[in-house]
Parts: sequence; C-alpha cells; structure tokens
Amino acid sequence: MENIHKNILHLEPSRGLLDDPNGLVQFNGKYYVFHQWNRFGLDHSYKEWGLFTSSDLLHWHHEGSAILPN
Repeated sequence: MENIHKNILHLEPSRGLLDDPNGLVQFNGKYYVFHQWNRFGLDHSYKEWGLFTSSDLLHWHHEGSAILPN
C-alpha cells in the first residue's frame, strides 16, 4: 500500500529521527546535506550525523551515517 503521507520534497530517512538539517555543501557538482540523526528511535536519546546527497537538488539519497559518536 502506498503511503499517502510520505514527504515528497522534504528530506526523510527510511527510519529514525532526523533533526537539525544543515551544512548544505556543493562540491564537484554534487550536493550534500548533513543532519543529526537517531537511527534507533524517534527520541533525542542518541545522535549521530547522517548525510543526504543529490546531483540535482530534487532527487536525494540518504547515505546513512557520516559521523558516529565516540
């Protein structure tokens, strides 16, 4: 069944909580957006940095974890 509530033009990971998208960077024709991410739940108990990439600012791919906490 299709999710009629799925975002179309907003960045959205496949799971977890996306928070504080920032750090929009363009480098060698590719765009990057970093964001805080809790891939384990929908609360703020855990944070790492996630990454989206795009070549056209319309179609985005969630790359997953970019920086993990130590």
